[in-house]
Amino acid sequence: MKLYFAGFLVFIGLLVGGAYLLVVNPLWQTPPLGRLTEVSPQKLKTRVLELSQRNRDFSNEISLQTLAREIEQEWKSLGLQTELQPFVVDGRTYYNVIGQRPQEMSSQKPVVVVGAHYDTFEKLPGADDNASGVAGLMELVQSLQTEAELPFNIHFVAFCLEEPPYFRSENMGSFQYANFLHQRSIPVHLMISLEMIGYFSDDVGSQQFPFRILSAVYPTTGNFIAIVSNFENWFVTRDLKDRMRQARIPVHSINAPSFVSGVDWSDHLNFWRFGYPAVMITDTSLHRNPQYHTALDLPESLNYEKMALVIEALRQYLLATPAAP
Repeated sequence: MKLYFAGFLVFIGLLVGGAYLLVVNPLWQTPPLGRLTEVSPQKLKTRVLELSQRNRDFSNEISLQTLAREIEQEWKSLGLQTELQPFVVDGRTYYNVIGQRPQEMSSQKPVVVVGAHYDTFEKLPGADDNASGVAGLMELVQSLQTEAELPFNIHFVAFCLEEPPYFRSENMGSFQYANFLHQRSIPVHLMISLEMIGYFSDDVGSQQFPFRILSAVYPTTGNFIAIVSNFENWFVTRDLKDRMRQARIPVHSINAPSFVSGVDWSDHLNFWRFGYPAVMITDTSLHRNPQYHTALDLPESLNYEKMALVIEALRQYLLATPAAP
């Protein structure tokens, strides 16, 4: 009887340990001290302030079109090859903005899509959701322009129509772009969605979870950045997390099914639909930010120093030699 009981305990231990490895994806080595960021917190703040003052909900067709063209013009001025991808929803025309560095476009280097949606939920300022992601994307492009050559062929994409009423539908800009890549049989090494990357807190208990048990394996202080994906993307999540730890910000990850609240709440969802590896980089949205989808989602609530570290962490990944598949 004792032998059976001991075997049962071993089985339970292996089950719990396996679940921990699968979901948390822990890295045992202590990360290096990390380098200081080359990304400007002040520039991030300026961008978020400007974006938060604009009408960016789905009903403001002209405002969204104007913003798309401004993003395209800035990327053109930095030397990117750009394209506006139009799509029509309920009689309105919207645009995804795509930018690529010419020096990598004709290469056989792995394709990485880095995107952020520039629309908002209703007529709200949307500082964290998702001016923070757009500002991060724009500064990421700027920070990489000094690099003569990159190991990836990066598609920088500003998506439209991530928010309701079109969320989870084929009307999302990210669905349109993922479908575009799929129809042309363009392989994607990884898609990275920048979704709410600016809200941080040093208060104990500021980090909430969809299931209370997660507080046993993740910090309850919301001062880290999260990488979120599904089980199929365990290895690419691990590689991204390992590289991002080169910067001076705590990085945690979760691989979980879509029924876990928040796991598929962004544009990476549509890349999964076409079989592409995809992750979301996030401050965990409503699980940390109490101003989510309210009029209080304002620029002054964000931490631009930590935002800069998030983009620097992503920059370190994009500068590194791709891991073997």
